[in-house]
Amino acid sequence: MRPAPPPRSRLDVSRRGFARLLFAGGLAGAGALSRRRLLAAAAAQGAPPAAPPRAPGQQGAGAVTEVGRPLKDRYFVLCMFDGGWDTLVGLDPRDPDVFTDQAAADTRITLGYSRLADIPALGLPAVGGLYLPGRLTQAGAGLPAPLGAYMGDLATPGYVEHIAVVRGVNMSTLAHDVGKVRARTGRPPNGNQPRGSSVATWLARHYQGDELIPNLSIGEEVYNLDQPLEVDVFEVSAPLDLRDALTPSAAAARFAPGTLARVEGLVDDGYACAGGAAGYAAPFAASARLSLERARRLIARRLSDQLDLSAPSAEMAALRARFGFEASEAGLRSPAAKAALAARALTVGLARVVSVNLVGGLDTHYGYGDEQNWLRQGARQLSGWQAIARLMDELRRTPVLDGSGETFFDRTTIVAYSDFGRTALLNPSGGRDHWLTSAYLLAGADVAGGVAMGASSDVGLTPTRVDPATGRVSALDGEELRPEHVWQTLLCAAGFDMARDPADLRAPPLAPLLRGGV
Repeated sequence: MRPAPPPRSRLDVSRRGFARLLFAGGLAGAGALSRRRLLAAAAAQGAPPAAPPRAPGQQGAGAVTEVGRPLKDRYFVLCMFDGGWDTLVGLDPRDPDVFTDQAAADTRITLGYSRLADIPALGLPAVGGLYLPGRLTQAGAGLPAPLGAYMGDLATPGYVEHIAVVRGVNMSTLAHDVGKVRARTGRPPNGNQPRGSSVATWLARHYQGDELIPNLSIGEEVYNLDQPLEVDVFEVSAPLDLRDALTPSAAAARFAPGTLARVEGLVDDGYACAGGAAGYAAPFAASARLSLERARRLIARRLSDQLDLSAPSAEMAALRARFGFEASEAGLRSPAAKAALAARALTVGLARVVSVNLVGGLDTHYGYGDEQNWLRQGARQLSGWQAIARLMDELRRTPVLDGSGETFFDRTTIVAYSDFGRTALLNPSGGRDHWLTSAYLLAGADVAGGVAMGASSDVGLTPTRVDPATGRVSALDGEELRPEHVWQTLLCAAGFDMARDPADLRAPPLAPLLRGGV
């Protein structure tokens, strides 16, 4: 039997839920009752959040782990590169003058760089057009470390000194659904089911302030299994869905104020009645009431105009120009548009943590065809890396309005990850299959920029053992790096008590990734 998918948002489209949507203001226009609009509106107007109702005896909002007080004001953008990326063309390349096809019998690595015809010209000294030596410094060794040209602007001055790359990360799986859960949570799942909340949820809980949506997702799975209801994920599938969800309803305007007040009263009475019921109804009602109250605040703030990436206004036209996308259907679903929405959500005070399914199409098993063509892997990655570069630009140009003189980039950490990596050898079809060795990229606040941490081997691209405290590669006293090491590093920077290991990640932080160490 196929395992059930991981838990995600459940949208309340019951009769009472539909009435709440109609009269509280979720539908963008009279008569506009398409399924897409209804679901987007439901997300804003009272849908129970990501975690399903907890049965008696389950851990609820009053029994969650204490997280303490944040040391600093921080924001996060967590970016999924969906499908399993080829690290050899970006995050973890090899010198094509050394790793030749003739040497593949010994190295068990075929680069295939000569087959790639769309390598971006960055104006940097490169080998074979793709291999950029000396872009980073290897932690624990002080030696120069390379990047691939498909990293785009992130490999150039002004950006590269603000990024850190963690290489040789063992994802411990070759299955997409398992790798994604592991990548998001830092914990081995039960089958393909998460054993704990996403790190996005932990960070939202720890850092939440007065944001209306502390935990926002743009098409990315986010789990809440053990944190309070107020940090449940608010998920939209595409940038304009968030605009639609926050747009006051034209349908509600046709009713007299007294009629609307009576409907609101009936809805409130319904929640009060359900709140007194036994069993799991009480936490379910608490979740629904919290969502309704948040929806009313969202509508009252009228943020939809500030999040409408398609608007013809001069402000939005300038934003599209800075990120490099058009107000077309394809443009508004591009990685650049998703990154632009993430930036807006942070800088207008809507969200604290934004998770983004940034780029897809990376499951490239073949050397032909459209969707699984390995020859397209680099260009697809490049679209994601360029979107992150533009996100960095936007955050740098936006000051935090508290008199500190800091920008949002000074307070925002960006993390990019994928399901897993791809095989070092090209397969007989000219593509690469699933491989457990992957990498992470970090940038921004608290990150020691210009650093490479960890390594994959020069034979077969396998994980190596690394000392987490120094970054020194050591087969004797090192350990294989896993996603939990990366996420534990962010929790350490946040001031979590590492002795208690609150998220149960069971891994030490990576000191070389943080400014000033651990």
